[in-house]
Amino acid sequence: MANNPLSFDPLKLLKKTEEELKERENQLRSINEEVYKKNLELLSEKRRLEAILYNMAESVLVLDNQYRFSLFNNTAQRLLGLSEAEVLGKSYDEVISLYEEKGGRMLFSRLFGLSKDSSDVAGKKEYVLKTPLGERVVKVHITKIIMSYAESSEYIILFTDITVEREVARLKDEFIGIVSHELRTPMTAVKGNLWMLATGKGGELSEKAKIYLTKAVRGTDRMLSLISDILNVTQLEQGRIDLKTEKLNLGALVLEELDELKVKAQEKGLNLEIGDFSKIPSVFGDKRRIIEILANFISNSIKYTEKGFVRVEALKKEDEVVVQVRDSGRGFNPADKDKLFNKFSRLENSYATVAEAGGTGLGLYISKMLGEKMGGQVGAQSEGVGKGSVFWFSLPAAV
Repeated sequence: MANNPLSFDPLKLLKKTEEELKERENQLRSINEEVYKKNLELLSEKRRLEAILYNMAESVLVLDNQYRFSLFNNTAQRLLGLSEAEVLGKSYDEVISLYEEKGGRMLFSRLFGLSKDSSDVAGKKEYVLKTPLGERVVKVHITKIIMSYAESSEYIILFTDITVEREVARLKDEFIGIVSHELRTPMTAVKGNLWMLATGKGGELSEKAKIYLTKAVRGTDRMLSLISDILNVTQLEQGRIDLKTEKLNLGALVLEELDELKVKAQEKGLNLEIGDFSKIPSVFGDKRRIIEILANFISNSIKYTEKGFVRVEALKKEDEVVVQVRDSGRGFNPADKDKLFNKFSRLENSYATVAEAGGTGLGLYISKMLGEKMGGQVGAQSEGVGKGSVFWFSLPAAV
């Protein structure tokens, strides 16, 4: 049956429409209230994050995709002696004067290029920051943030001011150097007097006295070795060691050093071997320092190898030569590899080994610094405790 047009009631329809509109109005009001609350929460969170950023201990600088400042926190303002209003909108290179310690100015493009390296070269180096308030020493970390929603990017830069720490370290090293130098003279005199006694210049000694005297001489030698190592470390860290770089025959150097250490190896019943150096090209380096590294590595291998061999070999690798000292000794846990070249590090796996092996714990640290100063690298590897080890250093090939 068809609907009757005469049954249409406009008043009812109007009332129904009014009720629907009122319901929608209430819904919109509720939505607006929720949006307002969310906006307040976002604003509060934004202010909280800004408070954190502006009051961080590190200087926080934010750049847009044109390298212009969009944020400059309170610490950055104090560090550079500039207000945020003075730098906002300006480019990084217009405001920041950052220099390598012994090099040129670091523009942002170059600095960011270093920070993209997998080893984060920029973050590991120290830079001089020149400001209206004076020079500061800083470390720099850069992070690029991709804004996918805006199809743009921003850069967050952290400056960590290490000027005070750097000065404290310098004064500490200077103090250690002075004290070590002053200790060397009386210790040398003590060693000389002990030698006089040991050779009978002061009269005949009992067997028991000779034993005590031998221990005293060893202790004096160890003290002098420690003083010498500390002085070397201080000079290296302060950049006061000059290298005499020349073209050198590596095979001849190795043979010269092996002659000195063969006796130590024979005393322990070890085979001290040398690989074929006839096809190894000459290298650029300081003869004295190369011998020092070689002596450190071979001595350590002999010290921590009870039976088997210590072998010195070399290989050509691209534009450098890698010298390896391989042994069948105690080895080390691969997880501890990075600790080996720290100050006062040792190769031991127990306290008993410390007492047995002795040493200053500075040899590997000095070797690493010397190797890097000559333009090479230094490292070590082992398959595990009891499985031997390989200590190596590289030098630029003279080709």
